[in-house]
Amino acid sequence: MNLAVFLILYMLFMIPTYLIRFAVFGAAFDNASRGLETDGIGGAGTFMFLICFAVMGVVAFFRGRRIGKPWLVVFPVVAGVFDIVLVFIPFIPTVMHVLAIVLGAIVSQEGGKSAKADPTT
Repeated sequence: MNLAVFLILYMLFMIPTYLIRFAVFGAAFDNASRGLETDGIGGAGTFMFLICFAVMGVVAFFRGRRIGKPWLVVFPVVAGVFDIVLVFIPFIPTVMHVLAIVLGAIVSQEGGKSAKADPTT
């Protein structure tokens, strides 16, 4: 997977995770104040989170395998755990996403002498 495809796909599925969080919490609070029923919205939000994080994990796996960093898949997995299960620690998913994007964009040269972004890989 080349760099452009990695960045586009990862960010395409990363951005909705923030929007889903705002939509689910906003709808729950807004509807609760109006007395409307919001029972199923939490399950739907979690399902959408799982889909987004699964796609980000697959994208990071293939990019990591391509550039010799198979551990790159760890970042979206950790971000997903903190975003879905441990929601009371809000900035860890953002840090994990930034690390996945930055480390996925850096391609190491042979021997680990230097590292730079290579748009062709």
